[in-house]
Amino acid sequence: MKDYILDTQGTIGQAELTKLAIQTNENTRSIRRLEASVDGLRSFMTNFYDEHLGRELLLMDGQVTEAAAAYEAIYSSAKKTIYVIDNYIGIKTLLPLKGIGKNVAVTIFSDNIGTTLRKSEREEFQKEYPQIRLSFQKTCSKVHDRFIVLDYETKTAKGFYCGCSGKDAGKKVTMIAKMADVQIVSPLMKSLMGNPKLILR
Repeated sequence: MKDYILDTQGTIGQAELTKLAIQTNENTRSIRRLEASVDGLRSFMTNFYDEHLGRELLLMDGQVTEAAAAYEAIYSSAKKTIYVIDNYIGIKTLLPLKGIGKNVAVTIFSDNIGTTLRKSEREEFQKEYPQIRLSFQKTCSKVHDRFIVLDYETKTAKGFYCGCSGKDAGKKVTMIAKMADVQIVSPLMKSLMGNPKLILR
């Protein structure tokens, strides 16, 4: 940039030089913000692989967060419904639901691949938390990724894309990202709602 300015200083006016200076200043600030993000991610990666910490971490909203706390925060914000779409479920999928409101109905859409969540575990969970209205439906192999949809078809609807199954959150580097437009999953939700019940064994 400096060489270009020196070579063309006779043809560049003061207004152009001022614009270049402003743009250079903005670029410098953007690079600093990017460096700070990279430093935070580097720190997260280092901590993630530190077995001595004994914590299960993930990235949510660009922040390093305890995996269980991230899911609990999402679920506790629901007012009417929680839809969890995840083919690989386990007891760890259910545990973050314990703090939800009394009037919130939970539906888990899953093919329960590997039969990881067993009927006996679900029954024990329901004994411990009888206030949670919990139902299961199959995905019928229609879904690969994991999603959480809160208060579907209401004005306060929210959607989240989850990089891994809730039962595995914190075991590998992963993230949860809030969807900018939850309506993007509307065709998927309509399709899943017609699926048969999932029978746990």
